[in-house]
Amino acid sequence: MTAHPGHYRLYRTLHFLSAFFAAVFIVETCRAASPEEALSRARSLFYESVEDRQAVEPAMALFRKIGAQGTQEGLAMTYIGALTALQGKYALFPMTKYRRAKKGIALMNRGVAMDPDQIESRFVRGMTCYYLPFFFHMKETALLDFQVLIRLLETEYGDYDAGIVGHIIDFLLNNVPLSEEEMRIIQYVQDQIGRAG
Repeated sequence: MTAHPGHYRLYRTLHFLSAFFAAVFIVETCRAASPEEALSRARSLFYESVEDRQAVEPAMALFRKIGAQGTQEGLAMTYIGALTALQGKYALFPMTKYRRAKKGIALMNRGVAMDPDQIESRFVRGMTCYYLPFFFHMKETALLDFQVLIRLLETEYGDYDAGIVGHIIDFLLNNVPLSEEEMRIIQYVQDQIGRAG
């Protein structure tokens, strides 16, 4: 027995409405929150969206709001790009998957170009590009981002939340081939964070 076309339209409408109202709720909730709280909530939604497609739209809505405030525009654009690429993971049709990933790459590139020394932005693009299929040819970009952010971490780790820096270091140690010098820098940053904590 096949589904009635009207059922599919109803499902899509309900899906859209649930995402819309979740986005409205999150933006309204964060309206009174500090910029740091809004960014923290947006990050949480980003990581949820890797496993839960329902979190993608609310995360994008919140990052758009953060970007519109002007202080974290490049970082917000990078996250929006990563979320756009992630939409490709959830798309049904191969061409839609491809187009979403390509658009996401372009948005991430714009975000990083706005603030090339923003460690978190480099990490989000690098991590996203690292996992893209080979035919996007983004592995070199990912490795370059990791090299740049390791260099930046050596002197700027204190400007970032220790939890974020720890997350970045864990990812690098578990996924990326590192040179001796890069390992030295990571060990130094780990030691410094450990002393501060």
